[in-house]
Parts: sequence; C-alpha cells; structure tokens
Amino acid sequence: MDGLRAQQISLLLSPDEQALPPEIRARRDALELEVFRLRDTKASLAEDDYYRRLEALLLQLARLQETEAN
Repeated sequence: MDGLRAQQISLLLSPDEQALPPEIRARRDALELEVFRLRDTKASLAEDDYYRRLEALLLQLARLQETEAN
C-alpha cells in the first residue's frame, strides 16, 4: 500500500537534498507520485491521452529541477 511513497523516503539525505527547501521537496514528491499513479492507469487510457498527461507532469518536474539549480 505504501510502496510508492516508500520509494521516495531516504534515511540519510544527500547534501543536495538537504539544501532543498521543504516546499520544493514536497512538490517534487507529489509530482513523482502523480507520475507513478498515472503509470498505473496507462492500460485504461488512450495512448495519446496517457502521453499528454505524462508530458505535462514531466515538464513540471523539469521546471522544478531548473528552479532548484538556480
């Protein structure tokens, strides 16, 4: 039941991870969970719809990482 969330938890955070503001980390974790959940529904979606949704989530993740780097 908690498998997706368990993948995101680390007992020891890297220095880069520690430097992230909590709100950025929380947003990233939420987006990653959305990607995992979308993947679970792939079989029930039209291919174009699935990839459109996936692209939107991945673009949000990329923008978030870009913000982190600056």
